[in-house]
Amino acid sequence: MSRFPKVDATFTNESLGVNAVAQFAATNGLVWRENQIKDVGIDGQLEYVDESGSATGRLVAVQVKSGPSYFTHNDGACWRFFPDEKHRLY
Repeated sequence: MSRFPKVDATFTNESLGVNAVAQFAATNGLVWRENQIKDVGIDGQLEYVDESGSATGRLVAVQVKSGPSYFTHNDGACWRFFPDEKHRLY
């Protein structure tokens, strides 16, 4: 038995998902703010940047879903995600 805590696949998948959003934002000229204090579902915020490079203050809250269970509906062109109603409404 190990004396140290285990890092499971959920932890790894969550980190990879959040990092993918950060990379997407950087690649597309958006500002990504990861929430450091975890709540009930909002993992961070994206801020839109206009054509001149100015931050607009227009934010969208992001809930990151990652891991193989979220990528089961692949039609070859895109993945479809069907959230539970509680996540959709939130």
